[in-house]
Amino acid sequence: MKLFSIEQRNQKWILTLMITIVLLLFSIALKNDFVYWDDPRYVFENELVKNPSFTNLLRIFKAVVLLNYHPITILSFWLNSFFFGMKPFSFIFTNIAIHLINVYLIYRFTIQLNFQFKIALLVAFFWAIHPMHVEAVVWVSSRKDLLSTFFILLGLIQYVDNKALKAQHSFKIYLYFCLACLSKMNAICFPILLFAIDYWFGIPINSKNIKSKAFFILISFVFFILAYNLLGKGNGFGLFEIIGSSQNVLDSKNTILENLSFASMGLSIHLIKLFLPFQLHHWYVYPEFKNLYFCFLILPIGLLFLFLKSNNKLLKFGLLFFFSSIFLVLQFVQNSKAILAERYTYLPYFGLILILIVYFEQNLKTNFKSIFYLVFSIFFGVMTFNYIKTWKTTLSLWENTFKYHPDNKDVALSLINLQNKEKDNLSAYSTCKKAIEAGLKEPEIYLAMSQIEINSKEYNDAILHLSLAQTHNVLQDSSITQTINLNKSAVFGWLGQSDSSVFYLSRFQQRLKNQQ
Repeated sequence: MKLFSIEQRNQKWILTLMITIVLLLFSIALKNDFVYWDDPRYVFENELVKNPSFTNLLRIFKAVVLLNYHPITILSFWLNSFFFGMKPFSFIFTNIAIHLINVYLIYRFTIQLNFQFKIALLVAFFWAIHPMHVEAVVWVSSRKDLLSTFFILLGLIQYVDNKALKAQHSFKIYLYFCLACLSKMNAICFPILLFAIDYWFGIPINSKNIKSKAFFILISFVFFILAYNLLGKGNGFGLFEIIGSSQNVLDSKNTILENLSFASMGLSIHLIKLFLPFQLHHWYVYPEFKNLYFCFLILPIGLLFLFLKSNNKLLKFGLLFFFSSIFLVLQFVQNSKAILAERYTYLPYFGLILILIVYFEQNLKTNFKSIFYLVFSIFFGVMTFNYIKTWKTTLSLWENTFKYHPDNKDVALSLINLQNKEKDNLSAYSTCKKAIEAGLKEPEIYLAMSQIEINSKEYNDAILHLSLAQTHNVLQDSSITQTINLNKSAVFGWLGQSDSSVFYLSRFQQRLKNQQ
């Protein structure tokens, strides 16, 4: 008896070919380095990882790193370090390997939802190569998103595979759910995904159904309380070892409407970039036009209206899957300087891509389908290939983000500092000029320009920019003022203007004396 029929054998090889293409596409990331954006604190400066001892292995399960309790993720870093050392290759390779497994699990889950092989293959392929998923795969610190998705998909597959939709749930489902939460706590959306599956298979959502998932809901609630405590106070009820930040990031000064608008803006951008993944970068800063934020409520409200009014089961299932898995990472509270992150779409996009592929299969003409899929495969593939290279180094990462946020102080200074560190004064000076031309009139930018000019012995230009730094020091930052005074004293001394040099030196000394 043959294990596979001819059709099944062909499907097996086609699936293998698809995964191989994804591997080849992402393999260029193996030349990438760690980036100085969470990678130091998660990995190569984290004592638990860089010193993979048995003692540190035990500490992992009590450690809260950067306000997150995800011991499975840190454990995976520990294993990389233990077996292969601290070179970035093994860490990035592991990320890619997990992504490839997740691609197969997406395919398998789609098949379990009773879709044909072609639809499952297309869903898995476009999910795998979507440019918005580059961050989740090639950024080492995003391992938590890969692992949580891996365990969530295993749990969902087990839930359907078990035929446990109406019976008692197996231990494996609970295990996968807990491992997902221990990889990243946004996995607490898992019970809602189970309800979505029930809806898809026509199982009524009644009291009996809800009671059957009581333990899942309880686990979600426990992890939610822990996450809220860590983000709000950072002490973990005194049960954990805090590594990194312990500040309160939930102390928002925005109004409820503003926070709702922020979340809607992030959600809208995620939806738009599903179709138009342009201008991708690692840090989406909050724009300044607060009065227009309410405009971004239109798209989510429209989709909610569509969800409530539509009788299309696939549309409702896909939207429920998307919203329930992305809801917790929307910025309802401004707890960072970024309004969204591309990695947040890693699991949620499955619901939307499933809707689109089924729609195309049902509505596109047969002769046009192949051309359509080929064009989008090339489009996504090229976009993903180029974006992976952006993550090669910390410098290339910030250079890319600066193109889209030249007027943001944090972005500009991060790039300028990196360019100075690389001793690339010309590039640093050019970045300063572009930031100022974009409207960024910050004293730190003028100080950076003056320092480059001092190093180049362009003293008159340095005096000009030091004066501009003082003019724009509206907050009267004492450290900036002191730097200006000291540098002016030195520059006037080099110009032979001793009176001015002594004047600014005395101002520096007087302020220093007052501070003491």
